[in-house]
Parts: sequence; structure tokens; C-alpha cells
Amino acid sequence: MTPEQNPATENNRTAEAIMRFPWTHGVLVCKPENGRGTEKRRIRLRKIRAVRNACGGKTCAAQEFSVQTEEITGRKAMHRNYRPQEFARLLEETLIPACAAGEFFAGGEILSLKKNRRGRVTLLKTRNRQTDTEERRGTEERNREKKRILSAERPAPFLTDLGILTADGKPAAPMTRKYKQINRFLEFIRDLLPAIRRTAEKNGIFRIVDFGCGKSYLTFAVHHFLRTGCGIPADVTGVDQKQDVMETCAVLAEKYGCTDSLHFRYGSIEDFPEDAHPDTAPDMVIALHACDTATDAALAKAVRSGCGIILSVPCCQHEADAQLTANLSAGTVPPQLMPLLRHGLLRERAASLFTDSLRAEFLCACGYQVQMLEFTGLEHTAKNILIRAVKHPHSGNTPDIKKQKAYQSYILMRDFLHLSPALERLLPDRKTKGRDG
Repeated sequence: MTPEQNPATENNRTAEAIMRFPWTHGVLVCKPENGRGTEKRRIRLRKIRAVRNACGGKTCAAQEFSVQTEEITGRKAMHRNYRPQEFARLLEETLIPACAAGEFFAGGEILSLKKNRRGRVTLLKTRNRQTDTEERRGTEERNREKKRILSAERPAPFLTDLGILTADGKPAAPMTRKYKQINRFLEFIRDLLPAIRRTAEKNGIFRIVDFGCGKSYLTFAVHHFLRTGCGIPADVTGVDQKQDVMETCAVLAEKYGCTDSLHFRYGSIEDFPEDAHPDTAPDMVIALHACDTATDAALAKAVRSGCGIILSVPCCQHEADAQLTANLSAGTVPPQLMPLLRHGLLRERAASLFTDSLRAEFLCACGYQVQMLEFTGLEHTAKNILIRAVKHPHSGNTPDIKKQKAYQSYILMRDFLHLSPALERLLPDRKTKGRDG
């Protein structure tokens, strides 16, 4: 037997290689101790900071860490701490001879220990794929942050006043989801920039109404993005029924000197004046999380005004849920849907999908091209369906057969479900007024 084949020599070299590798934690799979039992032992390892020792009150270079082993026996976890020299000796004399396999982790690398049937030990260094994935995810997140319309690199001071960003331009912890939602909404508007620019060039202005604007995070963001970011002469009006909130937003608009193009109006959606004249009617209507039939009120206002672009993220659908519940009691629910609608939770979710489907078909019947898009991931909000409706160019000349097919599709679904949607009641003649007849 040559020195290289000597198990003691091989164990010594293996132990030295392991100690040189800058691992922080690891695991060893060893044979049962003293041959007792058949279950292999798993020993977890981790480096911990060394306590101050006798080196003049300082930690010696050779004693910068200690190694803690953890072995689970039954329901007990046995922990032991070793100095580096002690652990190296433990590796060489006890653990490596008994070890069947092991892994030592150091950031992006893994040192794997394998032993063949003859007891020969092999050490193999590989990349840590999990770390690579985490680094890649981190890089992707940073890239997304760089691509975000509103970011630290492209500051929007009003977001600090509104509590979305901190003073150094980073998202405030409680508002991270809201920050991402705002950026996501602006992406949908960015997709429509060619149409927005055409309208602005034609009319000299691009008018937007944000119904149910609340604290106006989105209202300010849209105004900032179009005017400052894109150079489009946007005129934005936020509408909400909370008078004190509207007054606060108006003060903030005055602070940033944009009261000539950013307005806030106290009142309901229904009370907002309708105007289909091309010089004063809105070119875009926004309704983010307008509750229940408030979404329908906003959609109806947009259609009657001949609005070219509608962006709406509906909220709860109490009306449809109540109608389905009543139908269930009256026995008018289609038997095919009984397995779905007899369960309250499923009925509530189905009501939302039925309502948005009917809204989409009805808007198509009014001459709009409609897309149902994911607003944000479900981890941010369950209200994550965005209705994007863009009016057909010259929709007054859109073949009636297309509108009629959409309306027939709407009627079939409405009657099958025995529903009476608010949008149809608000637009009984399905005709748009004003710009496109």
C-alpha cells in the first residue's frame, strides 16, 4: 500500500481540503454510530463566531471561528462546539471514516464529498445552483426596478408627499405593493402612447378623468408620466366623494405648480357633467377599484361621452352576487351551474367573472376593442383584472354586424345567468353620443 492509498493519509488530506474551503455550513451523512441500528446519521455543521479567548482579550487569527455540530437523535438535537483544530481532528479521525457523503456550502460554490464502495473519498467543487437562481432573481428584480417608470433614478417628488416613497426615493415599506401597482398601471398607459399622442396632436390636449381617485396616487402619477416623462399636454381631473381628501390633493397640486393641468373635483361619478363635445369631453377615463356598480357608472360616463380609451380595474361585484343568490332561492339557476353557485365563496368569485365578461361584451357592442388583462399578480391584490377598452377608429362607421354579434353574445350570457347588469340599465340604447355619433 502506497502512502497515497493509506486511509489515514487520505483522510488527513481530505480534512485539510475541507478546512481550506471557505464554507459556512454543511451536512454529513454518516454510518450508524458503533454499528447500532440501520438509519444513517445526518450531522449538520455551521461556523459560528468564536468567543474572546486568552489571546490578550482578542480573537486569535487561528481562532476566528468555531464549528458547531448538530445531530438529531430521536426528538433531541445534540449540539457540540469545536475549535478549528479540534474539528479538523474530528473530521480526520471520526467523521470522514464514518461518512458516506457530505456537502459544504460557501456562497456560490458547493464542495461535495463522495465515497465509493472501496472507501475512496472524492471531493468535487461545483456551482451552487440555488444561489445562482437567487442571484438571477435579484438581478431581474433590480433590472425591473431600473425599467420601472417611477423609480429612484426617475424621481417623482409628489410620491414622497403621498407617503409612497421615502425621502431617499425608495418605496416606503407599507406602500411597496401600492408602488408596484402604480408602475404597472403606467405600463398599460405607456402601451397606448401612440394613440394618446395622435389625439393630443389633433386636439392640442389630452383630457383624462380619474373616477374614484381616492388619495390620488395614480392621478398624480399619470399626470407626471404624461407631461414630464412624455411631453404630452395632458389635463387630468380626479373625482372623489371625500371632500377633505380632494382639498388635500388640490393643495399638493398647487405646491407643485400644476393646478392649470391637474384638478380635483368633489362629488360622485353620477354628478360629474357629461359632455360629448370633442373640445371638452374626456379622451381617457380611469376607474381603479371603483366598488360594485360604481365601475358601471364610470364605464357609462365614458361611453356616453364618446371617450376613446377606458382603463378600469373593477372591485367587488355585490350586485351580481346578490342576483345569483336570489336566483338560487327562486330556483332559476341553470342546473349546469348548480355545483358552482351553491357554494357561497365560489358564487362570489363567479359573480365577478360573470360581471366583467358581460361588461366586456357590452363595451364591444358599443364599438370598443376590449382586452381583459392582468393588472398585478394575485400576491399584491385579488382585484387584478384590468378592462382596457379602446374605441375603434371611426367607430360610428364600424359595421353594425360586429356590434350586433357582440350584443347577441351579451344577451345570450345575460339571459342564461338570469342577470340584470347595471351597465345595460345605464346605457339602455347602447348608443354613444357626440364625437362618433
